[in-house]
This record gives sequence, structure tokens and C-alpha cells, in this order.
Amino acid sequence: DPMRRARRMGVASLGAAALLIVFLPWWTGAVMVAATGFWIASTFKGRTRRIHEVALDVEAGINGGRSLRRLEPQLIELLTLDPAHDAARLLLAQLRLQDDAPLDALLQLAPLRDRHPDEGLVVVLAAVAYARLGAGNDAARMLSALKIDPEHPWNARLRTFEHVCRAAMESRTRVASEDPEVDV
Repeated sequence: DPMRRARRMGVASLGAAALLIVFLPWWTGAVMVAATGFWIASTFKGRTRRIHEVALDVEAGINGGRSLRRLEPQLIELLTLDPAHDAARLLLAQLRLQDDAPLDALLQLAPLRDRHPDEGLVVVLAAVAYARLGAGNDAARMLSALKIDPEHPWNARLRTFEHVCRAAMESRTRVASEDPEVDV
């Protein structure tokens, strides 16, 4: 939370300034307090503050039952202000899958897969996007690499999805190889 961090920074700065005043000239502590005050003021009024406000608005919308479609402008604004905001990126990827735009979903999921390669939800959403693009082998490969507890309630469904993706790709390969105009 950037606002909490700004408050902690202010308290730490005041404590450090008090210690500096004891051991160094008074103006050293005053400069430190002024610099910290400027930083805190810019945090409360600037870009960080807007990120915090939009994130709170999105959270309130989700808790209030608003659809992702209605939250799309806030999600886009949040990612424009903070491209590393993983929660907003994940929600936008889910929205893109709902819109049947799997390529756009993969573009949103790519940074998440780089930062969190073992995150199950990211892997599953990427597998769904690949399957919708017709890349069943890629979807099955992602699902097979997913480590899930055998007792997890979604385990059977995910393994079924993996087998369906593999079977679909095998049947496409078989149909293509049986085409008389295709040279093998």
C-alpha cells in the first residue's frame, strides 16, 4: 500500500532527523525533514495517490458485485498508471477471455507468466486462451506442467481439459494427414 508506506517513511524520517540534530548541525535534520515532507506530499497528491484511488474503486466494485465489463475503464487506467499491477492485469485477461479475444488475453497474461510462472490461475487462463486460439498442444503442455494437488477439487476437470486439448490436436493431425491433396 503506497499510502501506508508514505506514512511509515514520514515517521522514520522524523526519527532519523531527531537523531541527526543530536549529532550534526540542526540544518542537516531540517533538510531531511523537508525532503521527506516533499516526497510524502507528492505521494499523497500524485500518481501514486491516483493508483491507490483507482485500485480501491476496483476493489469496491468487485465487492459490490459489479461486472468486469463495468470495471474495464478503471482496470485500463490502473494498468496505464501502473503496468506492474498484477491483479488488474489478471482481471483484464479474464475480461478478454469473456470477450472471446484470446490473443489479447495472452498479451495480458504474458507479463504475469514471466513474474509468476507457477501461479495456477495464470497457467489455466493461458491454457484456455491457447485452446481458444486452436493451439491445443500448447494448452495441453501448459496444463501438464501445472502442479496441482491430486485432492484439489479442480484436478479432475483440469486433467480432462488437458486430454480434450490433446485429443483435438491429434484428430486435426489425423484429418490433415488423410487429406488426399496434402503431401506428407
